[in-house]
Amino acid sequence: MPRPEKIRLGETLLHRKLISQEQLKLALDEQRRTGRKLGRALIDNNFVTEDQIAEGLARQFNVPYINLKFANVNAETARRLSEIHARRHRAIVLE
Repeated sequence: MPRPEKIRLGETLLHRKLISQEQLKLALDEQRRTGRKLGRALIDNNFVTEDQIAEGLARQFNVPYINLKFANVNAETARRLSEIHARRHRAIVLE
């Protein structure tokens, strides 16, 4: 079975009309020059917000995007995952 085609973050943001081709080119040039992540270059140049990058990455990896600023976490449910396991797996329980 062939590998699924990788969707690039820059292409996702272009498709959603969050950045222009010129902004992507500038950020890619900065990425090559500095070695920083593309998303960080786009944010630092004020082309997009951190939330827009997070949403783009969620689309890229085909996972749901959840803004934790607005998530209601039930404390009783969250306690089901021990702190040790949460730290080890960088996980949180939402529901």
